[in-house]
Amino acid sequence: MKLLLLRNRIAASPWSTKLSSQQPHQGIKSPLDIPEILEQILILLDERTIRSTTRFVCKLWFVVSRRLALWEVCWDDTRDPFAGLDLVLARLPRAGALSWGASESKRSWEKLEKVLKGMANQQGGKQHCSEKLEDIDSSSEDISAIQQQQDPLAVPLRQLRFHGKGNYIEYLDTILPSLWALTSLSLTFVNKFEVNPVLEACPNLKRLRLEGYNHPSELTEIQVSASKGALPVMTYLKTLALRDVYIPIPTLELLLRAATTTLIELKLVRLVTRIGPLTFGNTAADVEHTSKLIQFFSNLDTTSLLPHLRSLHVSPKTNSISQRHSVFGALIKPGPSNISEWGFCLDDASPFLFTRLQTVGGVVTTLDLTHGVTPNNNDLVRLRLHTFLCNAPALVHLKAPRVHIAPLDLCLFGSDATPTVDTRRLWACRHLETLQIGLYHRPDTAPEANEPQRARVIFGYLSRVLPKLRVLELNLSSTNLQLETGFCLLARMQGLEQLRVVLMGSVFYWSKKPDLDWMADTRTVSRCLRAKWNWQQGRATARWKGEMDAEVEVVKARKRQLLVASLLATEKSVSETLREDAQWETQGLLTDVKQVLDEIKSGKLKCPWPKLCNFRIYVARSAEERLEEMIQAVRPGIDMSDNCEHVSSF
Repeated sequence: MKLLLLRNRIAASPWSTKLSSQQPHQGIKSPLDIPEILEQILILLDERTIRSTTRFVCKLWFVVSRRLALWEVCWDDTRDPFAGLDLVLARLPRAGALSWGASESKRSWEKLEKVLKGMANQQGGKQHCSEKLEDIDSSSEDISAIQQQQDPLAVPLRQLRFHGKGNYIEYLDTILPSLWALTSLSLTFVNKFEVNPVLEACPNLKRLRLEGYNHPSELTEIQVSASKGALPVMTYLKTLALRDVYIPIPTLELLLRAATTTLIELKLVRLVTRIGPLTFGNTAADVEHTSKLIQFFSNLDTTSLLPHLRSLHVSPKTNSISQRHSVFGALIKPGPSNISEWGFCLDDASPFLFTRLQTVGGVVTTLDLTHGVTPNNNDLVRLRLHTFLCNAPALVHLKAPRVHIAPLDLCLFGSDATPTVDTRRLWACRHLETLQIGLYHRPDTAPEANEPQRARVIFGYLSRVLPKLRVLELNLSSTNLQLETGFCLLARMQGLEQLRVVLMGSVFYWSKKPDLDWMADTRTVSRCLRAKWNWQQGRATARWKGEMDAEVEVVKARKRQLLVASLLATEKSVSETLREDAQWETQGLLTDVKQVLDEIKSGKLKCPWPKLCNFRIYVARSAEERLEEMIQAVRPGIDMSDNCEHVSSF
């Protein structure tokens, strides 16, 4: 009765009449329109009805969204073969995604096969699926329970991930008929893989990821049935990722041509295309294979093979540097390119690679160098990366946590004692949203700024050049954070959502408890606490007065340098950056810190990182725990857990 009265009142309201007259053919275009409509409805209700209606709508939305938002159930039988298996399989019909720690346990595979076949039978499946289900033992207790339940929230399995070691690929063939609705398949440590049965059983596949063994004697071979000679057309495949596998070039071409109309992302990580010595010689077979490999990669960036390709990760597995350079030279060509997202292994981060990327820097939006273990501290690589960033205005995501650059490259003026005449170039990626980088300071190199100033140089540079940054990950070496007199410069980044700092080879220390009140959200603290914080900051800046007085002459000299540099700059972007950005002359100085604190005190910066949802600082364990407690005391709303993905997954 109440709902009937509510409907009549809404239908008779002026707002409803106006909406129906002005927009007779327009409905809700997106979920973003829902709050505005609900606001007009809730105006007509009392507070108690609003509460009950809200609870009812939330429950209803939850039930509806369960069919759209998949959740994953996980089970790993490599540790305990049968612990929790029945519970996982009981939840599987409602999940839609399964992560299976595969082993050679036949019993667990048989149970999984029965549940999947029961789910396929319940969902209706396709004609070929129902035909293959006729030989199932319908009296099976597990299957009959699923069929009789007829759960309205049951969904077909759409995402499947196998991980673990063992010859489990033969068990995969037994469950393929039940995977007709699968859209994502990921296999890890598979010993062999035949493409034809999977593509025939899973016509809706959108993502296919295969990872083999990273060992020369256990190469995973990808096979195509020779009798058929061709693969089914993959109508929906958008992502193909192969890692540590062996696949001949003709087979790879056949696989790509089957997905030529839809493939957007291609990853070929440590790809082996020929069985034999990894170091190529001058034999006729070596020369022929090298030419075929170069020709294949040269065709990847053409509309003839993959016209819709946008993301490409290439790293051929070979010890021949010249061959890798030949591949990159054929792949990365100057001029227009369909590919805007590039990925390479850490070992491939060479001066030659960055030089080639610089030729297409205007269209590169993503650069991923996360695959690898050994950090790259090569000076030539550092300089080439810095030069590339100065010529990549379209770059949005840079993921290179183990590629290090020097803090000296980020200082426009060199050492404070002897300001240089030549102002260093600035990064052109002003719209960068993701930055994962290492900053490596070598004590045996030329003298640089002292440690406190080095921290202010790093954070001052990033906060000015990258105003739209959302994800920041820094691997610092021999640089203390200087929480009070350096790290606070990052407060200028108002769009930051994730912040992760790793101190490598550094001792995190403080002689007294650092004052972290600058992190507080001044929009929520009381006036008394705000006055106390302002008084404390006033005392801190008073202690800096002597050093800031000495910086006056340095600031004057830098202003003259910036004026000359902006007038003589050959590139318009550098000239505009030097003129528009706020007070570059204070970079690395305590005066820069005081300016940030004054902005917070005046209310111009009401809250450092208002959108921050995850914050982690990795140091010595005892210092890390103490630091987490102090930060959470100032900003209790920030998540200090390590639940954000800081390294791109394969």
